[in-house]
Amino acid sequence: MINDFEIAQKMEEFNYEMKRWTKKFFKNYFTNSNLEATPSQYPLLFILKEYGPVKMKELSEHMNITTGSLTVMVDRLIEKKLVERFFLPEDRRVVMVRLTEKGYDEINNFRKVFIDYIVDKVKDLSDKEKEELIYCLDFIREKVLKK
Repeated sequence: MINDFEIAQKMEEFNYEMKRWTKKFFKNYFTNSNLEATPSQYPLLFILKEYGPVKMKELSEHMNITTGSLTVMVDRLIEKKLVERFFLPEDRRVVMVRLTEKGYDEINNFRKVFIDYIVDKVKDLSDKEKEELIYCLDFIREKVLKK
């Protein structure tokens, strides 16, 4: 009988392997693509896409980085014209960040590169293996990640 500790160990191993796999993906595809943002900047772009304009303080909490580090990252994304900083008219002390049209295009380009990469990795799986993979991914998302 499998116990909870064994499942936790397998999840930890899986997490480690996913980080290695992601690093390999970024290394291979960022050097051979027309993507402008760096791997560490993409989570910020996706947060802005999902939540819309966000306060700098909230964004630093989402990213789990200091406001100072976030400011540097946002400044670099502004230089690339992927995001823009603005102030709330009702309270000019509140600094907000939002995606630009070019930022949305960047996310779409990233997704295309990423999806193409995944398609290439799974194309040789049998239909049964693909069904099992989808089941496992959905199960992990629903039963483990959303708890």
